[in-house]
Amino acid sequence: MPPPPWSPWQPAQLYQLKSRRPSRIAATQLFDEDWTGGAPRVITEIVEQSGKSTITTTVRYASREARDAALQTGMTTGMEAGYERLEELLRETTHA
Repeated sequence: MPPPPWSPWQPAQLYQLKSRRPSRIAATQLFDEDWTGGAPRVITEIVEQSGKSTITTTVRYASREARDAALQTGMTTGMEAGYERLEELLRETTHA
């Protein structure tokens, strides 16, 4: 399954959003064009230890092929940029 042309603004819908404050968000993602073969499940967990928070995001795809195709889109670069920006904003907020 070839990956779609990558766009940082790939339209997606989140549904079945569930959260457990303050540490866990679980959602099912649906893209306008279902190139993944089924809606991926996204789980984001925030763990605080010794005053430092760690965010872990796990995306589960319908198949290994869909996962591999997603990795080829460059999405990890975009996600990393988003986490770096979040870190900057948090630093500005906490040290303001």
